[in-house]
Amino acid sequence: MLADLRRIAKAEANTALAALVEEAARRGVDRLLDDDALTLGHGTGSKTWATTGLPPSPDWSRLHDIPLALVTGTNGKTTTTRLIAAMARAAGKVAGLSSTEFVRVGDDILDKGDYSGPAGARLLLRDKRLEIGVLEVARGGILRRGVPVTRARAAVVTNVAADHLGQYGINTVAELALVKLAVHRALAPDGVLILNADDPNVVEAAREADAAKAWFSLSPDNDMIRAARSRRDPCAWLDDGRIILADGSSESPLIAVADVPLTLGGAARYNIENVLGAALAARALDLPDAAIRTALSTFRSDPIDNPGRANEFSVRGARVFVDFAHNPHSIAAVTGALAAIPAHRRFVLLTHAGDRSDEEIRALTRGAFRLQPDVVAAAENPKYLRGRPRGEIPSIIRQQCLDLGLPDGQVILADSPSHGARLIVEQLMPGDVALLLVHDERAEIIALLNGS
Repeated sequence: MLADLRRIAKAEANTALAALVEEAARRGVDRLLDDDALTLGHGTGSKTWATTGLPPSPDWSRLHDIPLALVTGTNGKTTTTRLIAAMARAAGKVAGLSSTEFVRVGDDILDKGDYSGPAGARLLLRDKRLEIGVLEVARGGILRRGVPVTRARAAVVTNVAADHLGQYGINTVAELALVKLAVHRALAPDGVLILNADDPNVVEAAREADAAKAWFSLSPDNDMIRAARSRRDPCAWLDDGRIILADGSSESPLIAVADVPLTLGGAARYNIENVLGAALAARALDLPDAAIRTALSTFRSDPIDNPGRANEFSVRGARVFVDFAHNPHSIAAVTGALAAIPAHRRFVLLTHAGDRSDEEIRALTRGAFRLQPDVVAAAENPKYLRGRPRGEIPSIIRQQCLDLGLPDGQVILADSPSHGARLIVEQLMPGDVALLLVHDERAEIIALLNGS
């Protein structure tokens, strides 16, 4: 086997490619590589060649990287990615992002789909219009293909919680945290690793990361924030309803949480964390505070700015929220925020993918009960059965609701997410609050809500 591998390696060797990659590293220029093409630099400073037609000596004076941020974590990745890109746009830059939903440059969506891996990074960073880029980096992409770049200015880790355990040999949250922290290896020498100081899994895994660190927290009394301030390191925290940023030489208030729509008046604590991480990343990208404030004061949880993340609709006097939360950690965060909203009755739509364990499905249901629902719609997700028989997942959700004390008549079964949404909408009255946790059929559900 080893002999065969050596023979294949010799046959596929591309010495010109290896030489260019090494020279780029010496010159401090990033590279993007796939089976067919090599790109040196990013965006406006990039040039791409077929791997079979490489130049002996490119014009290095025209090749350069652009400011680039990576965002990973269990929850909050997409929102934080979108926030940073919005901050760059507010600064007048041609900003782009790759994410679990699409790749976008400026106002142009290059393609839709899950692009949270290296393919998304290449599609984005090869666009020569791009001046600032933000890459959402998911666990699966890291484990299957690695981190796609080598010279980012910032890498944000939002949090780490139990999700997708048992896949690709990752069986514990501690192991998952080390996977997420792998983004520090993609930083340029002067890059900064931006970390959630309130997450003990992140704090522990960060001990293994050899990189400059900037911490953020919901409290100025957090140990990591106290230590960072004493060392005069960059950090960010929440204090008396204000976002405070420190750059190592000064500490200054950025914006009041009440002026950030994304935080639902401060109730969405998880989005305050996303704001803190995004603001630190924006500063690492050399974006001015004025642009950061502008983005935070105008960015909303709606289908335009942040589709699928606590999008709010008004239906016959009721407040309806649509969210993509899909694990106990994210669902507990969303329901905890919405529980602060006064309501006559509370409705929840629940479903899940079939490759999750029975206990994960029950845990998801328990997380939703932070909202203290009066009615739960347990819906089938036909496109995501993943080996389970029809009806099994709604049955597990239903039984968990009954075990948590919800009367049998207040758990309704649905054939699909859109069917479950319709069953809830038909019951809504003024003063009600509904949370629709939607993994599929989002467009149909939004059309339903807009037409109700």
